[in-house]
Amino acid sequence: MTTVNAHADVEGLSFAAMRQMVLFEAAEHALPILRNLSDCVEIESEFGRFSIADRDKGVRISLAAATLTDLHVVREGIVEHLAHYLPDVADGLTWSDSLEATQYPPNFQFSEVVNSEPLNADFHRLSLKLSKPDLFDDRALHFRFLIPDAAAPNPTWPTMGRNGAVQWPQGHDALHRPVYTVRHFDQTRGIATVDIYNHSGGRAFEWAQGLKRGDKIALIGPGGGGVLNVETLVICGDEAAYPAIARILEHVPNVCGEVLLLNRSDAQTYDFNVPEGMRLTWLRPTKSSSLAAIAVEALARHPGAYLWFAADNLQTEAFRKMPPVKNHPKQKRMIAAYWTDHNHTM
Repeated sequence: MTTVNAHADVEGLSFAAMRQMVLFEAAEHALPILRNLSDCVEIESEFGRFSIADRDKGVRISLAAATLTDLHVVREGIVEHLAHYLPDVADGLTWSDSLEATQYPPNFQFSEVVNSEPLNADFHRLSLKLSKPDLFDDRALHFRFLIPDAAAPNPTWPTMGRNGAVQWPQGHDALHRPVYTVRHFDQTRGIATVDIYNHSGGRAFEWAQGLKRGDKIALIGPGGGGVLNVETLVICGDEAAYPAIARILEHVPNVCGEVLLLNRSDAQTYDFNVPEGMRLTWLRPTKSSSLAAIAVEALARHPGAYLWFAADNLQTEAFRKMPPVKNHPKQKRMIAAYWTDHNHTM
C-alpha cells in the first residue's frame, strides 16, 4: 500500500509534555498506542498514524496515511487538538509538504442532487451524485453539509491553511455545517442517499425540502465512526440517529443484543433491517423514564456488549455520567450528541 507522509518540526516544545497530551487523547478516544518510548510515541487512528519524537530543540510531529485525503484528516485532528492546548504553536505549524493556502481541503467536494423527496412524515430523502465517490467507504458513516446563507448568491467555500487547519468563511459568508449520515451508498454509480429528520425549526430540513434535481451542493468528509464489527451490541438512539443505526445494523447480520429507538411521533415508519439476534424496542417519551436509563438497563442484560448511543445533547450528557457507562471500556462504546434539544421533556 502506498503511504504518504508529512512532518513538522516545532522548537521550544517539551517532549515530555507533548507525550503526556498525546497519551491522554489516545486514551480518551480509545486509539491504539503503537510505540511509547522515552523519545517517541506513536498512535494509530482510523485514517492513519501520527507520532511525536524528541528533538534537540523541540519535537517533530510526523504523519503517515494511505492517501492524501486520509493524511489531511489525520493532520486536521492533530492541529485541532494542538490548538486546544497551544493555539500559538498550532497557528505557526509549517509542514514538509508545503500546503497551499488557496486550495480546497482534500475532503471537500460538490455533489449534484439526483432526487429530493419526502421519505415519510418524519424524514426527507436526498440522493446525491458525488464528485469524489472514492472518499466514502465503510470506515466512516458521517459527513457535513455546507449550507450557505440563503441570501448569498456566491458562497465562499473553505480553504486550506498553511498550518493544516481548514479556514472557514466568517461573518455573512459563514456556512451552516450540520453532520449527517450516508444511509445508502452506491459505489458503482457514486450516489449517496441521505435521510434528514424533521426537527421543529430545523434549518437543514427546510433547506433539503427546497432542493431540486440538478442543484449543486457542497459537503466535506467523511469523518470517523464507521460500521461495527462486533458480536454483541446495545444500540440506542432517537430519530436523528435512525439512519446511522439502520446502516450499522445492515453490516452486522449475525450480531446479538438490543435496539432501542426513541420515537416522538409514534409513526414508527423508518425502515430497519434488524438482525435475528437483536430485539427491537420502540420507546415513547415519558416523564418517568429516559432513553439513557433504559439503555443502561439493556447494558446490564448484555454486560460485554459494544455500547452505541446517540441522541440529543441533554440525553447524551446524562448518559455519559451514569456509573455503568463510565465504567464500560472506552474501546467498547460510542456515545455522541447528534443535535441540541432546548425543550427537553424526557
